[in-house]
Amino acid sequence: MIYCKKCGTALPDDAVFCVKCGTKVDRPVSAQSGDVDKTQLLPTASTDTAQDPGKKPDLAAEAAKLSKKSSAKAPISAPPVPGDIDDNKSSSALIAVVLGFVVFCGAMLGAYYIVGPGASGSTATTKVTHDPNTKPVKTAEQKKAEQAEAAERERAHQEAIKPPVTLDKVVVTPNVIGEPLVSLVMTNHSGKTIDAYKVQISVYNNYGEQLKEFGVGNDHFNGISQDALGDGQSSSSSRSWTLHGFDTGRKFIVRLMSIHYSDGTEWATEQDQQVTAEGKL
Repeated sequence: MIYCKKCGTALPDDAVFCVKCGTKVDRPVSAQSGDVDKTQLLPTASTDTAQDPGKKPDLAAEAAKLSKKSSAKAPISAPPVPGDIDDNKSSSALIAVVLGFVVFCGAMLGAYYIVGPGASGSTATTKVTHDPNTKPVKTAEQKKAEQAEAAERERAHQEAIKPPVTLDKVVVTPNVIGEPLVSLVMTNHSGKTIDAYKVQISVYNNYGEQLKEFGVGNDHFNGISQDALGDGQSSSSSRSWTLHGFDTGRKFIVRLMSIHYSDGTEWATEQDQQVTAEGKL
């Protein structure tokens, strides 16, 4: 740094004139050769002004020169290399993925210990299950009403299966070759006309053993009658079934199976219902 000998203004080392008063700067003898070279690179206009002391220097031009030199000395940073930019982006993306994975693992672990199987007994939620087979508790009035309904249904059922006839007797006589002839005498009180009925006859000997047809066949005889029987009438003992193969039978049990009416309706016994009558030979 040098100073103007006239006004004392601080000037750069390579200044030729004072930027304030325009006085020519006297270079010291000990100035380095690098500074001398810098003065030789100044524009020609400044050199002409130095050779002609009577000519006034252009202060604005000198100031512009100094500004350009200062700007030229400022370092210029190199533009980023495209490869470096891509590497930086990849590194940032990788860091973001790793951080996201860590956060996800932390959230899953927290859920396991808070609401999952790892939760403590104090925070676990008790699961309430409902057994569909559990019946609601009934009041005394409800039980009484149900019992009354059940009794009414049973009464109606018994009335429906009640035999519409009365089995009066079973008549058994042998034919000319010793085969049993079985007749059923019954009275109709159904209020309808019976046009057919079916029976099942089981045969036993005097030991109470049930016999089979000819000793090897069926253990019962199935018979049907299609004689009309009006309401209030009784069947005739002259109508009978011949039981072939049951010649040794002595006790005959006739079970009524079904009745068919002239109006197309039918009455039938249930599986465990016994509507029977017994006769002996």
